[in-house]
Amino acid sequence: MKKIFVVADESVEIHRKKVLRRMRDCAARDGKDVDVSEDGCLHIDGVPVYSIKDGKVSTNSANNVVNDG
Repeated sequence: MKKIFVVADESVEIHRKKVLRRMRDCAARDGKDVDVSEDGCLHIDGVPVYSIKDGKVSTNSANNVVNDG
């Protein structure tokens, strides 16, 4: 099966708002702590996961490494 891309009927911002709303509702339904900041960033359990400006927030494992030395 080939992947087909159809031109979107809505702007990127509108699409990202809908994605953010779905992610927020799903996390809230799962009983997680959900917060949407004024700048449009979705935080689940205190971790930023999605923003209207940038889309999915990537987690860089290098930033999470603790250096004991």
